[in-house]
Amino acid sequence: MARKSRASQRQHPGGQTSRQIVIAVDFGTTYSGLAWAQTLKPEIQVPVIQWPDATSGGLEGITNDKVPTEIRYDGQDYTWGFQIPEHDQRHQWFKLDLDPTQTSLTRGLANAHIDPIAAPPSYHKTAEELCTDYLTALRKHAELVIRNKLPASAFISTPIEYVITVPAVWSDAAQLKTRKCAERAGMGQGSALHIISEPEAAAMYALDIMDPHNIKVGDTFILCDAGGGTVDLISYTVNSLKPTLSVRESGPGSGTLCGSTFLNRIFQKYIVDKLSALPGWDDDILEEAVKRFDVVVKRQFRGGLSEEFIIPVPGLRDDPFRGVRRGRLTMTGEQVKEIFEPVVKEVLDLIDQQIKITNLRADVKAVLLVGGFGQNAYLRDRIRAAIGGIEVMQSPNGIAMVEWFLKKGDEVKENSPFRVRFVYAAPTALADSVTPDVGVVCFNDSNNTGPPGHPKNPNVVHLVDLRADLSRIPKHGLEKKTGADGESWYVIEYEVEITYYSAFTKYELIHEGINYGAVTAEYT
Repeated sequence: MARKSRASQRQHPGGQTSRQIVIAVDFGTTYSGLAWAQTLKPEIQVPVIQWPDATSGGLEGITNDKVPTEIRYDGQDYTWGFQIPEHDQRHQWFKLDLDPTQTSLTRGLANAHIDPIAAPPSYHKTAEELCTDYLTALRKHAELVIRNKLPASAFISTPIEYVITVPAVWSDAAQLKTRKCAERAGMGQGSALHIISEPEAAAMYALDIMDPHNIKVGDTFILCDAGGGTVDLISYTVNSLKPTLSVRESGPGSGTLCGSTFLNRIFQKYIVDKLSALPGWDDDILEEAVKRFDVVVKRQFRGGLSEEFIIPVPGLRDDPFRGVRRGRLTMTGEQVKEIFEPVVKEVLDLIDQQIKITNLRADVKAVLLVGGFGQNAYLRDRIRAAIGGIEVMQSPNGIAMVEWFLKKGDEVKENSPFRVRFVYAAPTALADSVTPDVGVVCFNDSNNTGPPGHPKNPNVVHLVDLRADLSRIPKHGLEKKTGADGESWYVIEYEVEITYYSAFTKYELIHEGINYGAVTAEYT
């Protein structure tokens, strides 16, 4: 049965202009997100970046743009997202079970690379129960966040509408199941709850933010939404750009499980097979290694086979045969490419099929990459090489340029310093004089909009410049890489530890747990 072609317009749900709060729920396969806005101030859109962890239980604990789509039960009680302890079993990917027609998604990479902390499939909870409980947790957290931002009277008197995303390839039955789960989770009934396809929402955002001048009315493009779990594709034709952006579907969608999470799983299998037989190996080493791969290696890899990447494996003795020296495993670019290859191949096959299907109706002008995995430079370059004359564009990186670590009302203790992490790249020839500047700023949140992700905001005030002398760090402890220009670089991960005393503030340089002394502070 063919999907109905429908037009989408960038407007407030229901077209209402009275005061309302609109909460957007990005219900993802591996990670989910929240954002909210008021209809009287639609230009102020506030993403939720604070999430409860295992110890906080409330608003804060973890700062991140997304929260894991995971849930764990203990009798009738449950924990979710970052609240779940690191090694405990939990339910993952349960959203996909709402659509039995998409069971083929769970084959291939998913069966070949199973997560050891996934709860057994025989657990008694149904997909609808899991989704309802998880969406309930998201709703409660969203409303708690907003309640703390707005006056109590304004929050109580203002109607709330929810907008929730679903995969483009889902059947009508699966979309109805999602709506029922959201309704049972307390997200409203009828017209107060809106369902929108994930690629549709991403397409509107991408065209609005990217402002691609070569996309004109009548042009057809493919939206590739590459996330942590799934990669979804759908084709759109532009109906209009002004005054209202409008697109229509121009071909059936497609998708499968080949997101960036599988890179972590393939790496996990690689390092377990390689090192788990060594004395001293344990889950903590595995956890730290996977974290380094996730945060550093897979984001920095550009396809160079001569590149080298350092993976920390503290506690393992030297083993030249396995590449372990001084608590570090050295991986070559060729080894990293082997980890990427099965995932990238799946994505390229999807795009090739989508282009062929779409070209039966209209020529494809461009491929727009969105989603977390869609920001990956190596994936982008491989797609460009594979599809030739079709333009490939990425949406702007959504990573915040400011990390907020202290807010008004927080308890500050002299024996509880704050640490802020940085990564700096320096040419090896200049390693003896590396002193990067870091600015510390303050934000006056008078409108209760939440902290911005960029320092270029009228309510952001510059306080102090910090200058860390990284040349104090021994060179043998630094990761060395060869850039695209052939030059040799040090990649330096370090922290600035900030301690507030009654009459002064102390800033110190920390590298791999070692204190390298004071950081120079210049106040403005």
